[in-house]
Amino acid sequence: MTTLPIERFASEREAEKFEAEAEAANAQAEADRQKADASRLKEGAGGLYGYTKGTQRDVEASVRKAQRRAASVAKALYAKDERSVDFLKAHVKRANSKTARLILAAMKNLGPRVASEMLPSERHVARVAAEEKVAGGLYGYPTKTARLALVACSDLRAYVGEVAYNLHSRRTAKYAKMTGFLKEHGKTAKCAYSRMILDCYPDAPVSKEAKEKYPWPECIKDQEKEYGSKEIAEKVCGKIKSQSQGKSAADQMLRKAFVPDSVDAWLEWEDGTRTAATRRRA
Repeated sequence: MTTLPIERFASEREAEKFEAEAEAANAQAEADRQKADASRLKEGAGGLYGYTKGTQRDVEASVRKAQRRAASVAKALYAKDERSVDFLKAHVKRANSKTARLILAAMKNLGPRVASEMLPSERHVARVAAEEKVAGGLYGYPTKTARLALVACSDLRAYVGEVAYNLHSRRTAKYAKMTGFLKEHGKTAKCAYSRMILDCYPDAPVSKEAKEKYPWPECIKDQEKEYGSKEIAEKVCGKIKSQSQGKSAADQMLRKAFVPDSVDAWLEWEDGTRTAATRRRA
């Protein structure tokens, strides 16, 4: 039986050991990489309803702005006329007013606390002013009460519109994500503020193609019908397009582009060239 040299046996064992250690190190590095990728993916799309956290933060910040304004409006309205609470309830029932419902919800945390913040003289003035006009208001409420409440509803609605526009202007490229999150949050979380922001949200951005007022094929068709020549139509439409003007400015562009020859039905262009036309323009 032949025995292997001790040196060769030792080197083979060391090689196997080094190879095993290298494989273990590579496996650990791959596991760490996959873990890091999963962490980044979770952070990027870890918001509610499958949206990113950034989208969620943007919408929630807008909702908080609307909530603070509703609380401010509710406090001011209650301080001016406590009977506005009953009017808002009637407005919700009769007109299904979303803004009235939000102001009522904000008033739940106010009540007597707001009234107690008023000085006695202020409470007296508010009570006397409320009694000045008793009849003639909406739903049978005093005129002053109805007007104050309706103005409060209008103020809140207008402010929510500003919040919606601000969000849209900052995230125009993410229109679908913002409106999608607002819709889902209003439906799933029953967030009335999300629904109102969505109601006040601007329309979707119009693509560049849709903004074109006078498409090239339509221009060629119209001008060829007008002058009986495709060559003239292409030249006219080219000038219209170069000036970035719409269909409403077509006639003005035509008048500036050429001067009709009154003798032999030739069209003389600004560059000195002339083109035969099948009809003359006055």
